[in-house]
Amino acid sequence: MSSIDSLLTPNELRVLGIYRDRARCGMGRAVRLSLQYATGTGIFLALAIVTGNPLWSIVVYGTFLAWMPVRLLVGRRLAGILPSVIEKYEARIAELEMNLARQERSRS
Repeated sequence: MSSIDSLLTPNELRVLGIYRDRARCGMGRAVRLSLQYATGTGIFLALAIVTGNPLWSIVVYGTFLAWMPVRLLVGRRLAGILPSVIEKYEARIAELEMNLARQERSRS
């Protein structure tokens, strides 16, 4: 934890917690989730082809339609939270840079 964490809202802390844990973020997680959906939809697509019943493909499309809004909502939520986190960190960095410059001037 950093000294700026006390300035963050619970939602901002939750998002940062996800990004601090490499197992919960990054390409590995994205690939794993995509493979899960691709496998599930692939099974139903294969059923549609093998059985000759195109109704199985509705499940594939339904899965896509269910997954897309979830990803968009998560992205929208992160887009609203991350800029405020970055802004707070940038303000803290600017404050620390000013303090460092003041200390260097007082030494000279």
